[in-house]
Amino acid sequence: MKKIYGLLLLMLGSIVTAVAQPTLTQANFVHNVGDTVFYYLADTNTTVLNPTVGANVVFDYTEVKSLSLSQTTQYLDPATTPGAADFPTADYAEKSDANSSNYLYSKSDADSLLTLGFIADIVGFGDVTAKYDVDPETVMKFPFNYGDSYTDNYAGEFSTLYNGIFPVSTDGEGYVTVNADAWGRLDMPFSVTFDSVIRVTRVEHVVTDTIFLPGGVTINPLTIDATVVSYYKPSESKSPLLSFIEGSYKQDGNVVDSNKTIISQYPLIVGIEELEFAKAINLYPNPTTNGATTLSFDLLKKATRASIVIKNNLGQTVQEIYTGSLSSGKNTFNIETAAFSAGIYFINMLVDDAKITRKLIVE
Repeated sequence: MKKIYGLLLLMLGSIVTAVAQPTLTQANFVHNVGDTVFYYLADTNTTVLNPTVGANVVFDYTEVKSLSLSQTTQYLDPATTPGAADFPTADYAEKSDANSSNYLYSKSDADSLLTLGFIADIVGFGDVTAKYDVDPETVMKFPFNYGDSYTDNYAGEFSTLYNGIFPVSTDGEGYVTVNADAWGRLDMPFSVTFDSVIRVTRVEHVVTDTIFLPGGVTINPLTIDATVVSYYKPSESKSPLLSFIEGSYKQDGNVVDSNKTIISQYPLIVGIEELEFAKAINLYPNPTTNGATTLSFDLLKKATRASIVIKNNLGQTVQEIYTGSLSSGKNTFNIETAAFSAGIYFINMLVDDAKITRKLIVE
């Protein structure tokens, strides 16, 4: 009886550990120079933010649709970036290949992560440099748990070359509110599931002062608003597994520019338009046996651009299967997996502008 009781305690202990409330710390949240994170982009027209709040809940995103696009975020040495002189104390600069002109500069200490400012291409203004040199922005406090929240004010200088010629600057100030309103299980497409995920919502609002130009010309204040809802599993990645990002620039009450993006570190379901280019997609055997599997599909029309790659569950390419054009009709590819570690992989097929993803289990 004691042995059975002891075994039950061990089992219960494992269960409690698996679904324990996560905590964000400097060690599991702050990136290092050289880190890269690959993201799939989701269809913002079909994906809706899960409104569930509370403790030990389920975030169901099993039907998130793909946008057939991806992007990579890099964490760079600030000294190698255009903002080296403006942000000399930054620990790293964050840059996405979604926009080669934009950089975000950060610095961490024992109990917080600070944003020192950014360089961003703003419609109508060109490359704007925002230096929060009066008061940096606290984007995260450590440790951070479910139920925690705070608001932090920040301020600094905004500068640009007006018409690409005249250097102009103005002051600006704003606030950020950060709140962890839920934690629990995150369900993603292809049966990918994560326990102990914390949701963090960050809301930003900043307003610049009036900009005065030579000749008495003025530019009215610019308002920047953004909301970022992110799902973190600290033991899995320092970056969010899934994020909803929405932002806008406004002037005189009118929207100058706006953007809505959904990013995921894990593959997403193909959209309807992606299902129309191919039929009878088969991957057999799956799970693999004897270190091999076969991918086959019937292509409805010739594809001038095609690529087939295998990615691991971190979005990293582990094998390139094919690059080139494809004929209509049946296409077959033999895939060797003997060198792969056991686990879950994803076969990404990009055919012209459409993409299909299939999960592959290697045993």
